[in-house]
Amino acid sequence: MPVQGSHESSTLLADVPPSTTSQPLPDDDSGSIETQRYDSTNGSNESRNSDLETRSNGGANDMIEDGASDQAPRPGSGKAATESKLLQQYAKSRLCTTFRIWSTELLSLLVAALSLVALVLILSLHQGQPRPQWPYKITVNALISVFIALFKAALLFAVAEGTSQLKWLLFKKPHALADMERIDRVSRGAWGSALNFGAFLTILGLLVDPVSQQIIQDYTCLRNVSNAINSTDARAPRTQTFDTRQRLGPLDYSLVGFEQVAAYNGLMGSPTSSSESIKASCSTGNCTFPAFQSLAMCRSCSDISSTISSNNESGFWNMSLASGATIGAGTLMMTAENKLVNATVFTFDGLLTRIAGWNPASSAAYRCSLFPCIKSYEASVTNGVYSEREVGVDINLTYVDLPKNGFALATNLTLSNTGSFISCNATPYKTSDNTIQIRTDTMTPYDDPFAREYGRLNASTSPAMWYPTRCFWRLGAGFTMAMHSFLFAQISDSWVEILHDYNSLSANETGGDPWTTQLFKEGQATQQSFESFMDGLAWSITGAMRQKSLDSSDLTFVHGQAQREAICIRVRWAWISLAAVVLGLAVLFLCTVIVTAHRSMDYWWQGDWKSSSLALMWHGLDDSAVVRQRHELEKSGEGLLVQQKDLYQSAKRIRVKLIRGDNGWRFSEQ
Repeated sequence: MPVQGSHESSTLLADVPPSTTSQPLPDDDSGSIETQRYDSTNGSNESRNSDLETRSNGGANDMIEDGASDQAPRPGSGKAATESKLLQQYAKSRLCTTFRIWSTELLSLLVAALSLVALVLILSLHQGQPRPQWPYKITVNALISVFIALFKAALLFAVAEGTSQLKWLLFKKPHALADMERIDRVSRGAWGSALNFGAFLTILGLLVDPVSQQIIQDYTCLRNVSNAINSTDARAPRTQTFDTRQRLGPLDYSLVGFEQVAAYNGLMGSPTSSSESIKASCSTGNCTFPAFQSLAMCRSCSDISSTISSNNESGFWNMSLASGATIGAGTLMMTAENKLVNATVFTFDGLLTRIAGWNPASSAAYRCSLFPCIKSYEASVTNGVYSEREVGVDINLTYVDLPKNGFALATNLTLSNTGSFISCNATPYKTSDNTIQIRTDTMTPYDDPFAREYGRLNASTSPAMWYPTRCFWRLGAGFTMAMHSFLFAQISDSWVEILHDYNSLSANETGGDPWTTQLFKEGQATQQSFESFMDGLAWSITGAMRQKSLDSSDLTFVHGQAQREAICIRVRWAWISLAAVVLGLAVLFLCTVIVTAHRSMDYWWQGDWKSSSLALMWHGLDDSAVVRQRHELEKSGEGLLVQQKDLYQSAKRIRVKLIRGDNGWRFSEQ
């Protein structure tokens, strides 16, 4: 009666006893061989179709041993010649057979590798990006779970098949029958998986899933919401030209209200940084700005203590400076304008003593100046708070010798609204872009309004070039004169004096002008404290200049980029390394099994049973072993083995070996 047995991943291996097979069948394309099989138990001939998928399995040189004969049939008969021909054909296709046998497992590893590559690609595309808004509310975490599940399923399938195949290779030599159960546990569960390398991979594969949840981390990030160039979404004030608006008469100017407020705030030390004097616009509360330049007020301070003159003709030491500042006989500090220094908006000297003894050793003097310059800034708004810092080198404007001080400068480079330097490209003639004529000897305007009014420039003798407005910087003479007059009134010829006991410098016993008292710092003034005082004054005046620029709209502001908070993805690549390591070990493990099985392959056993349960049903214990063990159980009184633990304990006492005999492949008791 014909019987056919098959399994989805393995083919039953039939024996072909030479003495009982009436007619050998030729080898077809799939490697199937039809044989006549003799059953020695009942002495009958049973016809049978056994579909042999000639798929090879990598195993060690300790491959399954053929108990009857693993050699080719002897020549001399028609059957022997046919079988020899079959063996020759088999040897030629051995490598192809190996790949066919393991194609499913190799494809599984390829799927696992592609899943890992797809996962890395998706994570790379979304690194540092906001969480995507995909249809049906699919998240990146969901995709990670899908790819990890596919990765784990494909990888564990290949590892399980390779581990299962090892049990057939193991029984080339006698082993306890219980080892069959032990290895099956290795390939299917984590508890038995501590037994060998394949099981170790199983455990690692199970860990990939929870570890993958640590791959991505959410954090708050800022994302651009609009292109804010030339819009009001994000802009910070700047200026290239500035002058006062209030003219009292010829060469007589006065600060307007906001300019006076800025000067007073600066004298009182109100701003502690340039950022505090600037009001920027940012619609979202978070904005960034490209690097930019602006007309600003700069300061300088120096120690001039070596220029102090002293005498004690009256019994007290008197100290003085060439500028007119004098202390002694109750005066602790005095300031005076230094009229010898040009090219500044205002310069003053401060002379002070640090103890009540009024002697030269306790005296100090400092000179400080204000002058216009070009500053470069980097700025941003974070949570509604504007912050800027100075970068690069300050560029001082050139002093213009007009009836009163004025400052101007044309530059060859300037920062564009994108934060990069661009060339000014001056020309010897006027163009649509180059509209300001500049004297090349002083880099100041050729046609200055004060020069026209008072006839101080000779146009016929001054060489000139034409520059664009973005490259021209100017602080008007009107503002220069007005600010000079204001600071002279507040600072020059002011003092600090002792009100009561000459031997005490307590703050409660000194008095004088408020600005000078602040500079004096109870006798602890230093060059650094003078510089801090001048910083506050310069920042405050600069803020007023930038907030009220006289430039056209395109030069009045630097435009930035508005941003909003978003939830972004940070990829922690270290957590994905486990999956990569497991994949590499799985490839190494399966390749080792395949190579080992390939080397041990023979014609009678293709080595493709793997995890097939049908193989055990068709090729179990031989009949003699079953009868003998049943007899032993009856003698011991154990009877029928019903529970799994009883089966396992009994199997531990039996040592078997897989042998091909007259009844086919059987586990023979050793």
